[in-house]
Amino acid sequence: MPKLEIYKGNHFWKEYIFADSDVLVIGRAQSSDIVLLDNTRTVSRYHAAIVRVGSTQDHYFVRDFGSLHGTRVCGEPVYQQVLSDGDVIQVGAFRLVYSTKTQVQSRQRHLRIVPQKTLEAFPETSTVGFDPSGAPDGIPLSADRRELLEHLHHKVGKGAEIAGSAEELVAAVLRVMRADRGFIGLFREGHPALYHETGLANLRAEDSIEISDAAFADHLMQGHTVSEGATLLVPISAAEKVIGFLCVSRRDHSRAFSSDDANFVCALGKLIPDWSESERQEKSAVTEPLPWPTEIVGKSEKMVELSKQIQAAAATEMNVLVLGETGTGKELVARAMHRQRPHADGPFIARNCGQTTESLAEAEIFGYAPKSGIAGANPQGAKGWFEEAHGGTLFLDEVHRLTPAMQDKFLRVLQDKAVSRIGRSTAVPVDVKVLAATDEDVEQAVEDGSMRRPFYHRFGMKIYLPPLRERREDIPLLVYYFLDKYAKKLTSRTRAISHRALRELLDHDWPGNVRQLEQTIQAGVAKNQEILFSWDFQEQLGPVTSKSKVETTDDLTSRQGQPNTAMKVAGPKSMDEVEKEKIKEALEVTQGNVTRAAKLLGYRSRQTILNKMDRYGIPRNYADPQAIGASL
Repeated sequence: MPKLEIYKGNHFWKEYIFADSDVLVIGRAQSSDIVLLDNTRTVSRYHAAIVRVGSTQDHYFVRDFGSLHGTRVCGEPVYQQVLSDGDVIQVGAFRLVYSTKTQVQSRQRHLRIVPQKTLEAFPETSTVGFDPSGAPDGIPLSADRRELLEHLHHKVGKGAEIAGSAEELVAAVLRVMRADRGFIGLFREGHPALYHETGLANLRAEDSIEISDAAFADHLMQGHTVSEGATLLVPISAAEKVIGFLCVSRRDHSRAFSSDDANFVCALGKLIPDWSESERQEKSAVTEPLPWPTEIVGKSEKMVELSKQIQAAAATEMNVLVLGETGTGKELVARAMHRQRPHADGPFIARNCGQTTESLAEAEIFGYAPKSGIAGANPQGAKGWFEEAHGGTLFLDEVHRLTPAMQDKFLRVLQDKAVSRIGRSTAVPVDVKVLAATDEDVEQAVEDGSMRRPFYHRFGMKIYLPPLRERREDIPLLVYYFLDKYAKKLTSRTRAISHRALRELLDHDWPGNVRQLEQTIQAGVAKNQEILFSWDFQEQLGPVTSKSKVETTDDLTSRQGQPNTAMKVAGPKSMDEVEKEKIKEALEVTQGNVTRAAKLLGYRSRQTILNKMDRYGIPRNYADPQAIGASL
């Protein structure tokens, strides 16, 4: 059974066992399955979800909900990532260690500290430079080493991805170094002792590389190289900041690395950062959204109660009446009941009672015998709805549209468990569970006579589906479920929506309920944008007509001492005001990355957006978590 061991900082907090869940929500909101209490607000109210992969029991992926501080797996930022044993999910100050085995606590690291040996001390910070060809100055190079350096330097110069994968890069390094094994370690920001291993080459889970320098991470962070005989650890730097290290090792401890070897690997370390970032961005851009295993999405109390009612209804042979406003998902509930029945392998026949004419209803519902004399009918005869659903489930939508006379004939079939085709004197036994649905007030329909009382009472169970406005806390989960569904179906590159857009979706009344929300997200995904902004939904939503009763996502704008404009009735705005808010929203989405915000908004250059920010009085560090502080 999968589980999470949850740590706050370096201290164990609690354990969470998945049980039989398809979707687990992580966040500050009390409706979350895994509530992470966080006063610093580095955890969003609706931060991420852990979702079952298909129908497999112990296979899950994590899905970020566009959280302000993001979600990381083993140190790398992700929007979606299939989880493996020992993976560490970082959410704010929390670490969630995923495992399907009782003894797995974290992915095995391959560096093992051993007692001090007589080894070469680490040299000072590398000052290796490059000539225009890409070769480092002052280092003797073999042909294969020169070729590798020039290849990497050329790729970095073009701004392209250096290699197809980390494994290929490390394998190439080992080949020219005449080394046996190695990997790339990527430091977690602010925690140099916590690093993620990637690009492992010739290393099994039980293998270890022995070093004696217990403070190796600190030395690497200072820009030093750790050289211990047949093992080299060199820093990987980006923008004058150490972000990780490259480890190469030989199993034969008598074959120590020379200072020239160390300087050569240091030169490689200067080229790896551009590859690492480009590979991450490339993977993020092309990764296809994974399918969610469920169609009934929601974690609110009302949806938890609905799940219990579905299970109870599936366990009985009583007929069920499903009640709810249009668009609440009545057929989805009916299908869920059918799947949980003991006879789930039988047919599920869904029919709309409002789509058959009164003159043809009897023939369609009950069928007709060969040569029955019905104009235009098949001379071979035809089954009706009950016979089609024999051994399974018959779902009748808009059941209130049946005439009282047709209801009486239905009642006879429900009582006798047999159906008579038109033109046939003998009845055919049928084993059918009937699920009916209506958005009408059935109590009133019984009172005014449009629904026959005996027919109504033949449905032993009634299930009420709450409208979306009564379970707003489910909206973030529904939004990302539909986003992934249609991004995959439409092959769209849309992967997230902004926080302001999510607030507007939460604020809307949704008279068309879940169906309307689905159509809204589908229309947004069809735009084929990486991120959907609040203005992308104006055509579907129009002006905000109500206020959400649920606190939504972290409101960066209001935390900076400015009003929460999303909760106000919007009045006319000037073009400058509209552009200013668009810039701020783009900066919030990119966590203050001005270059990426400019690209998302379609500006020609970074300088263009900087000029506009200065003009509108937007601080240049707006939405940068490092600049704003822990209250973000």
